[in-house]
Amino acid sequence: MARVVLGAVAAEMTVPGGHCVRSGTATAERHTVRAWLVPGRPRVELPLQHARHDAYGRGMRSAAVMAVAGIAGTIWAATTGRDHPAGFLLLTLAALLLTAVNRLATMVGFGQDADGNVVMTRVHPSAAAAVQRAQERVR
Repeated sequence: MARVVLGAVAAEMTVPGGHCVRSGTATAERHTVRAWLVPGRPRVELPLQHARHDAYGRGMRSAAVMAVAGIAGTIWAATTGRDHPAGFLLLTLAALLLTAVNRLATMVGFGQDADGNVVMTRVHPSAAAAVQRAQERVR
C-alpha cells in the first residue's frame, strides 16, 4: 500500500482521481470521511467504492454486536455465579481486535507529515498513481 500527500489542512478536502483508494479500480463513486487524527478533523471526500465502504460498516457493526454480547455475558456470568465469565470477556477482546483489523483492512488512514500536510495512508498503488497524476495536472 502507498501513501499520498494531500496538501495543507483545510476544513473540506477532496482527493482527486477516479480510482478507488482501497481497490485501485476505476470508479465514479465517492464517500466523505473524517480525518480524525488530523488537527481540525477535516472532512475528506475520496473515491471509494460503495462495496468497500459497506464492508467497513458491516465489520464495525459485527464488532459492536460482539462487544455488547461479551459485556452482557460477562455481567450475566458474574452475577449468577457461573463458572468462567472470562470466556465472555475474551469475546469482548476479540471484538476490539476485529475493530482494529477491519479498520486496517478496509479503510485508508490519515495523518500529518513534518511539514503539516495531510497524508493519506494504506492507499492502493493504482489509486496513489491516479491521485498524483491528477495533482500534477492541477499544478
